[in-house]
Amino acid sequence: GLIGQATRLSVEQSQNAGVITVRDGGTAGLVGRVNFLSVKNSYNSGQVVANANLGGLASRVINAAQLENSYNIGVLSQSPQWSVSQGIGRWLTPAVTDIDGIMAFGSGSISSSYTIPSSSKVLPSTVMQLRMKATFVGWDFVSIWGFDCTEAIATPKLRALSGNTSLSSNSCPI
Repeated sequence: GLIGQATRLSVEQSQNAGVITVRDGGTAGLVGRVNFLSVKNSYNSGQVVANANLGGLASRVINAAQLENSYNIGVLSQSPQWSVSQGIGRWLTPAVTDIDGIMAFGSGSISSSYTIPSSSKVLPSTVMQLRMKATFVGWDFVSIWGFDCTEAIATPKLRALSGNTSLSSNSCPI
């Protein structure tokens, strides 16, 4: 996504909307492999494709993670692994791996964060819930977040990255 590997990392007011594909290994919408991680006011809406440790926001956090006011609506897809034996390449059946809408591997503090793909770390959300301001308890809809009501799925967007788009401080009509 944004960062492949780091030791200590803080990600704030960031987003990924691109497709991320990794042939061998794991990845996530925002951060791949990291020892200590802090993610705040960030989101992923891009598809993530890998064969191991697929995460909506983070793939593999070795020590402690702190995720706050962030969400993932990106699709997570497991790909088969490529294997070369005696000079012949072939795709292997995907192995059982960690796939999570928030963080594939690791633990830590996760507060006021949401995902549509399933997660073992937070309750899954629905599209309707992610369109409503009331879902996002503690989020700053005055200076950090807003809704682009022209979108079909009007989830919160970062004001700092909205360019000339006017964002609403309230939920969009449903």
